[in-house]
Amino acid sequence: LQHTNIVPIYSVHQCEPHQLVCMPFFGCCTLADVLRKLFGTTAGPSVVPRSGAALLSTVADRAAETLTDSQLGSHLSTANPSGQRLVPRSALERLQDCSYVEACLWLAAEIAAGLAHAHQLGIVHRDLKPANVLITDDGRPMLLDFNLSADDNDAVREDEVGGTLPYMAPEHLRALVGNGRPDARSDIYSLGVVLFELLTGTRPFMDCQGSVNQVVAKLVDERQQLTRASLRASLEEGNRFVSPAVMSILYRCLAPDPRLRYQSTEELQEDLQRQLNHRTLRYAPEPSVRERISKWARRHPRLASATGVSAAATVLLILSTTAWLARGAHVARLTAQQEWNDFQTKYQTVRLALRQPEVQPTTLEQGVAAAREQFRRYASADPATLSQHAGYRLLNHTQQETLQRELAELAFLLASAEVQLARSTNVAPVREQTLLEARSWNHRASLFGSINWPAIGWQREDLLALLDKDHPRAAQPTAPVELTDATTKDFWAMYTAGVARYDQGHFRDAVTTLRHAVD
Repeated sequence: LQHTNIVPIYSVHQCEPHQLVCMPFFGCCTLADVLRKLFGTTAGPSVVPRSGAALLSTVADRAAETLTDSQLGSHLSTANPSGQRLVPRSALERLQDCSYVEACLWLAAEIAAGLAHAHQLGIVHRDLKPANVLITDDGRPMLLDFNLSADDNDAVREDEVGGTLPYMAPEHLRALVGNGRPDARSDIYSLGVVLFELLTGTRPFMDCQGSVNQVVAKLVDERQQLTRASLRASLEEGNRFVSPAVMSILYRCLAPDPRLRYQSTEELQEDLQRQLNHRTLRYAPEPSVRERISKWARRHPRLASATGVSAAATVLLILSTTAWLARGAHVARLTAQQEWNDFQTKYQTVRLALRQPEVQPTTLEQGVAAAREQFRRYASADPATLSQHAGYRLLNHTQQETLQRELAELAFLLASAEVQLARSTNVAPVREQTLLEARSWNHRASLFGSINWPAIGWQREDLLALLDKDHPRAAQPTAPVELTDATTKDFWAMYTAGVARYDQGHFRDAVTTLRHAVD
């Protein structure tokens, strides 16, 4: 592992009871020391540094603390009267003039470069955390402690998994109990946790205690619940200077599903570098149009002058307005289609709930309530309002015709169900009110202009007979619904006729009619 961002190992020696590793001395400040110096034990928006110079001074202070008197003397200068060591400027010059967020991104990009080299050789670190990132005296991050690393092609035993719980990916945590396998994407996840901690001073997930199985289950569950919205809220609370693009990079690292993360460390490194160079991200989505414009202005300062901005702003306003309107129309169509699909699923459920034989009144009441809710998604008390529904207008003609038939059927079945409920009670006022509700649903079924089902009219006559004892049909048995030639050619007309014959008690005729509808 020979790379500028990996501390090389010269030799390993066994000196009982210790094992000694010989490495070059680049300093003794780790990223954990930097975090401790910057944030201490508390963190919040008020304590997050604004400038990368805070990182520079932390590294310099840490380097000065470790010098012996003889070493210190060799680094004194008249330009440095305080006696502190003059830290080499190569990498630290990058941190001096940039913002704190940019400094964090640069550190993460350097760490990603070291990881990419290891991953190219098939080696997964498996214990990436701030304590295992050395910050050299010239400010360059270097990876330490590959003693838990493994060949990505080798089988991993449960007792070899290792790692540090707060920085582990969900699949790495599952591997602790023998149910998962960490790979290079697990290192990307750990780097995402480290970057989050650098930006905010806190880790994205809470620590917990308990047995191994309990802790693993809690940590995995918490990580699985991470969403873009929850990550955005945590970042805004911890560091309000984190841009939407940086948040997008972080979510791409911390996605619970490894398939949704960066698929290689090279991808992560490129996006980090593109963000530092004020370019559009390649692998993570760029959610903010405002940030895109800002990046463009940073790359083209002349065009971003007063005259250029005025002209560009006009063009961008026209383009963005057009794009916004087009996007709004597209989103509206998608929303309408999603609402249609959801209605189709629930419509099948409620229509079955209204036609269950020998059903208890309480169960039927639940079905009636669910059917009412679905009916009112598109049409209120007056079905004429259907044409005014925004989602209905965005459906194609075939879908509109289908929806009209389905809503008419729901109203017809609701009327039938209300009749069943009326017959199940001996309380006269309740029975009468329920029959009136049934008549109301029957009336709604008849208001759909393209619907002409004879069963709706016969259902209306039956309801009038139930409500009015003086009605001509009240004193005589109901005759089966009459069918015409036009009716026999219409599935929906035959289907509702079969339902009406069933409700009238003509079961044999109902079976014949329904079979004819199916055939």
